[in-house]
Amino acid sequence: PNYVLLLLTGLPAVAHLRGVSAPLPPCTPASDFQADMDEEERKARDQQLRSSIHTKLIESGEYDRLKEMLKQKLVDSGWREDLKSYTMDLIRTKGDEQLTVEQLTQEITPRGRATVPDEVKAELLLRIRRFVEEQAV
Repeated sequence: PNYVLLLLTGLPAVAHLRGVSAPLPPCTPASDFQADMDEEERKARDQQLRSSIHTKLIESGEYDRLKEMLKQKLVDSGWREDLKSYTMDLIRTKGDEQLTVEQLTQEITPRGRATVPDEVKAELLLRIRRFVEEQAV
């Protein structure tokens, strides 16, 4: 079940979702090495799983359906207009500078991700979770 969150949130952000609530014991040099190996193995497994889920989403056509649902939900929630307005303000503010597409993307992306409504994230997560369960990924 946590793999769905992994798919949405990316590798670095899911350590707290793994059910580890107790503090870890102090590390010795040997346990540091083992922890690094375990972390590398976990990252490799997680990346492999993400890749597998992504492939199955694309092959089944579910990826496109999810993308269209997400676009519509973002429009309906006003997110798209808000981000568009923010972008236009940013361009006006930095009008004297030559903004590249890359610079604009770097400025806008964090705000865009941070302002996606929780309801939209929850619905997307639910649909991905159902897909994963149905596919037995």
